[in-house]
Formats: sequence, C-alpha cells, structure tokens
Amino acid sequence: MTSSTVSRAPAIATKLEIARSVRVALETQIAEAALESAEDVRGADKRLADLRAKMTAADREVAELERAHTLALDLDRRATLSARAKMRQSQLQEFTGLARARDGAVSEIMGTLEKLANAYGRYISLTARAAGSLPIGTSLPTMAIGNNGTLGPAFGTLEGLIAAEAFRLVETSAPIRTALPFAKAPSLGLTDNPHAVPPGAAVFHEATEAVLNEIRTQVESLDATDAASLGVQEKAA
Repeated sequence: MTSSTVSRAPAIATKLEIARSVRVALETQIAEAALESAEDVRGADKRLADLRAKMTAADREVAELERAHTLALDLDRRATLSARAKMRQSQLQEFTGLARARDGAVSEIMGTLEKLANAYGRYISLTARAAGSLPIGTSLPTMAIGNNGTLGPAFGTLEGLIAAEAFRLVETSAPIRTALPFAKAPSLGLTDNPHAVPPGAAVFHEATEAVLNEIRTQVESLDATDAASLGVQEKAA
C-alpha cells in the first residue's frame, strides 16, 4: 500500500482474530456444559443450549469475517496496484520531462562544441600564419602559458590551457559536482580549488603580450645593428 492509501484488511483481521478467540472459548465452555449435562447437573441443559446458540452466532461471525477479510485483502491489493500504476504514470511523466531536457542540454553542448571547433580552427590557422610572418631576422621566442609554463607553449595546441579553463568552470556549489570530460587541474595543488585557476583568456593574453614584447625587442636590436652598420659604411665612404 502507498502512504496515501488506507489498508482495510488489518482492521478486519483484528476483528477476525477476536471472533476466533471467542469461538475457542465457547468450545471449552460447551465441553464443560455438555459434561455437566451428561452428569445431570441441574441447569446444565439450559446452559448448554444457550452456549450452542452463542456458538452458532460465533461460527456465523467467524465465517462472515473470513469472507470480509478475503474481500478486504483483494480490495487492498487492487487499491495498491491502482495507486502504484498512478505513481508509475507520474514518475514516467517526470522521467519523460527530464529525458527531453537532457536532449536540449546535449543539443546545446553540440552547438557549443561546433562553435569551439570553428574558433579552434581559426586559432590554428592564425597561429601558423603568425609564425610564418615574423619580421626578418627575428625568431619566435619559447614562451609558455601560465605560472611556470604549466599550461603549455603559447604557440602550441592549447591542450593544457583548454583543460585548465574547463576545470576552472567546474561548479563546486552544485549538488552534483560536474566537470567536462577533458577538464584537468593545472597542478595538484589546485585539484580541490577550481576557482583558484586564473581565467584562460587573461593568461593567454599575457603570454601574447610577452611574445610581442620579445619580438619588438628583437626588432629594435636588429634595427639598431643595421643603423650602426649603415653609419660605419657611410663614414667609410
């Protein structure tokens, strides 16, 4: 039975047990009265007749209660099955809604991954073009991203940076802590503290500015060398 359904059989079962106990007691009393009647004890015949009448009524009550109990058990079972069916329908409705919502979440994930793939493709293309467009005489510095370069090279695949950013976005206050499959803490010390990871875009921008500063320094040095060389040549002329 469900918590909202009242079972009818237990109350009938209690009354049935009482009726059966009464009948058992009457059987003992009838045996005693029959013995006294057989021994011609005064008043025993009337007492025996009264007890037989009570036994007839007790037998009838037990039989009726047995049938009532059987019926109550059947009704309880039907009520339980009906309540269970209603509960299943309610649960099915809830499950269906959640399943449909999952579909929506997956569609959003796939759409976001499409945007991510497109943006990543642009990054790879721009990285190749940038590496091939260095000013004459300069070389691309070995520059890593993040504290102690833990997030990988600035002109690399960004695997470490993307994994760290995915880890940073873990919602620790949610009932179920979830992380993207490719999320990874940049260091063991940050495993339990995603929000301590600095934003990936800001970290990458810092690395970009460091690369640009290094290239500018190389250009300035080369320009100075060329200017000095030109001055020497002019004096020699």
